Amino acid sequence: MMYHQEMNAYKQLVLREFGPDDAIKVGALVQLGNNEGVVQTLFFGPCSGGLIITLAGQKVTVITPSAPLGAALVGKYLDDEVTIMVAGKKQTWSIDKVY
Repeated sequence: MMYHQEMNAYKQLVLREFGPDDAIKVGALVQLGNNEGVVQTLFFGPCSGGLIITLAGQKVTVITPSAPLGAALVGKYLDDEVTIMVAGKKQTWSIDKVY
């Protein structure tokens, strides 16, 4: 049953291109980096957080606004930074690209 709800949520998702002046929200593809050189690419989906797909040879993780990192990213812009706590450790990410 949940599978059908998730499929319907994605069928209803209107994809658009995000530019440097657009706030991050569902439908955005975001690339983050940290000061340790770690880079991650995230797709903001309406559901199915944690799903990992490969797009053009690159690993992309689906994230939702209800996840801690997702909640921190909503409404942010290219070149902003976000900080979250994960397992008691502070993580800071810079928003390097928004598609």
